[in-house]
Amino acid sequence: MSMTIPESLEWWRQRLGRSIRLPTPPACAHLMNLARADGIPVGALSIVFRPLEAGSGGTYDRASGDLCCCYEASQGEAGQRGVLQTLLMLIASVKCGFPVPRTIGEEWEQIQKAIEEAYALAHGWGQEAVFTEEDLQHLLTQSIQLALCHRAAGSLAGHLSPDVARLAYHALYAYRGWFESDELFAQALAGTSAQEYLNDALVDFDRSQLRKRWVATTMRPANEPPSLGDLALPLFPRSARVLRAALAAAAQPENTSQLGAPSACVFRHVRDETDLAALLRLFLGWLIDTYPSASVCLHSVVYGDACSMTVGAARLYRVSLAYEDLREHRNDGPLRREVWVLFADRRTLERRAIEGAWQRFLVSWLKWSECSVENLAVGLQTLWDSLEHSGSGS
Repeated sequence: MSMTIPESLEWWRQRLGRSIRLPTPPACAHLMNLARADGIPVGALSIVFRPLEAGSGGTYDRASGDLCCCYEASQGEAGQRGVLQTLLMLIASVKCGFPVPRTIGEEWEQIQKAIEEAYALAHGWGQEAVFTEEDLQHLLTQSIQLALCHRAAGSLAGHLSPDVARLAYHALYAYRGWFESDELFAQALAGTSAQEYLNDALVDFDRSQLRKRWVATTMRPANEPPSLGDLALPLFPRSARVLRAALAAAAQPENTSQLGAPSACVFRHVRDETDLAALLRLFLGWLIDTYPSASVCLHSVVYGDACSMTVGAARLYRVSLAYEDLREHRNDGPLRREVWVLFADRRTLERRAIEGAWQRFLVSWLKWSECSVENLAVGLQTLWDSLEHSGSGS
């Protein structure tokens, strides 16, 4: 979490116009007192009615020891036990002094250790009813399943950092209602479901949720999905599978370290799946890793001739973004950037599947943005002018 707990609470207060804090239940205050009596360096506790970050029932600050738990009071006794178990696991994490996890695997190893330590604390403090042996086994089994799901979600996001994988899993969980069980949902996340259309559908999840702050530039109704208009390609299954493979390749550590110095203007000619994976990695670096606390203003243009008589005529894409309202003192490079993407030879089904994969990826980021359509000649002239004035990356 980039912000401290007090900063996150204030952010939510400003966004909603009211505080999300709840009074601290006496049972939670009692656990905090027991932790302090045992010398565990916990800080302040905040109880909230909604999580600070999507998909997280609780969090803690490694530097201050501050804790925050989400309490779903509407669930009655189950909600009370849930918040107490979460608090015990956060106290256990503070006691263990875990370092910031570098990988999804490390994060879930820490979570499993925290579960075991929370069980030990509960029994040492006479709170056996809050954290039973059955609870311990259930949470450990669940943690193994969730670790695999987060790894699959991170792969679909094209980014294997624990924070991004958590956000991706939360966004993808919106589709859980399509499946009869958690096991079937996990299979579709991994792309191994026998119902291939479900594997393909998850590829198109809303990736705008992978970034916290956006500048809304669209006037579309909330229930109207973004579109590339007359230049949109059909959603063929092959394009979904190409995109899944390209995202998995883009997420690999050896690819994330090959971006080089950031440029304000980049040109990419996409000929094959390797080119596509490199393009996705660039795009993900800009939208996830760069100035992460800033708001992003995004605009896209597709240049092509929808009525062209030439089979497989070229298409050109221009994606422009600007980072606004910076809240961190860091230098991640230019605050305004654009990438030009050329699909020159689209005559084969394979080439069109690669472009279709790019379209699916691009549209998945456009919840808050518009995409316009222009003639190819306009795009070529605009690209030429842009390259003349600013140069390009390769």
